[in-house]
Amino acid sequence: MRIFYFHNAEVGQHTANLTQVISMCKAFAQNGAEVILCLPQPSEMSREEINAKLTEVYQIENSFKLEFLKTPIKQFRLKKFTNHLFIRKLLKKYNPDFCFTRDVNFLNIFLANGIPTFYESHNFKIHQGSIIINNLLKRILLRNAKNCKLIKIITISSKLAEFWKKEGIEESKLLSLHDGFSKKKYEKILKIENVRKQIKIPQNDFVAMYTGNLFPNRGVNTILKLAQEFSKIKFYIIGGPLKYQTILEQNAKEDNLRNVKFVGQIPFNKIHLYQFAANINLGIWSNKVPTINYCSPLKIFEYMAVERPIVAMGFPTIIEVLKNGKNAFISNPEDFDDLKKIFREAVEQPNVANMYAKKAREEAFNKYTWQKRTAQIIAIYKDK
Repeated sequence: MRIFYFHNAEVGQHTANLTQVISMCKAFAQNGAEVILCLPQPSEMSREEINAKLTEVYQIENSFKLEFLKTPIKQFRLKKFTNHLFIRKLLKKYNPDFCFTRDVNFLNIFLANGIPTFYESHNFKIHQGSIIINNLLKRILLRNAKNCKLIKIITISSKLAEFWKKEGIEESKLLSLHDGFSKKKYEKILKIENVRKQIKIPQNDFVAMYTGNLFPNRGVNTILKLAQEFSKIKFYIIGGPLKYQTILEQNAKEDNLRNVKFVGQIPFNKIHLYQFAANINLGIWSNKVPTINYCSPLKIFEYMAVERPIVAMGFPTIIEVLKNGKNAFISNPEDFDDLKKIFREAVEQPNVANMYAKKAREEAFNKYTWQKRTAQIIAIYKDK
């Protein structure tokens, strides 16, 4: 089986998106498919440099073929919206069994060529900047949803599937599949004392760990508020960009917080070490995140896989996966006092917390590996 995956972003852009795409391609390959990941022709890096970077960061190691779409367009924004016009040559070259994309512009081309296609939706907005462009792309998607060659529209949460159903897409065309995690990286539970020694975290500290972006809309200042309330606990904050890390560090300094450590951005293949080093992993967001009601954060599944207690805010799609009193401690996302209360419960009830963590890991490996996700997609294609 040959799968052609097109991702309309150059290497170096949208890191979280690329992580998800690379993970999917690797998992398709692990399930026996021949996979071609096609990216726009890089503007600054050579093919060799990109292969080296992806191998270093994501350990792709020739698990799938990397192809680049060449276009005569140089201007970035125009290039992004015209890339689909130059794809036919590659489709003819590879003659895939099915195509997979997260970009609406490519649906017309794939479907016009009679190729079975999966489209994956990550947001209710297809275009973040322009209402006019968003509405145009939405019409393209709604029209193509009626095409028999469009096998499924995959949504990363049930809430997002509900949105598209209300927009007029038939339920039979929709498939809700949350994101996942790399089974290989998390298969072995790393002992907390060993991993702390490796990344130089004091053995006797009780550590609450956050891994993720530090953009203002993520609500990371909430962690600083927790640190004020729990002075004996060390709060580690992993992520960037540096610009926002610096602002948060200044905020912590002004509040005289000595129990918060900013580690900064670390390589993708090292993040799991910090998650394993935690006593508690934190799922903190704010309602200012544009996709908060539809998202499927990768770190949630990683947190589940490391078998460490999880304290998280109960936004709609988070509670599709994490259940308070079963596999995590979940707070009302609009109530800091409730977050403080459930955080204290997680700290003071280690036996209960560890029981939830074991349940979370079990569910992660049963439901949320990339291999299981892609296996479902392949099975649907075979049954079409």
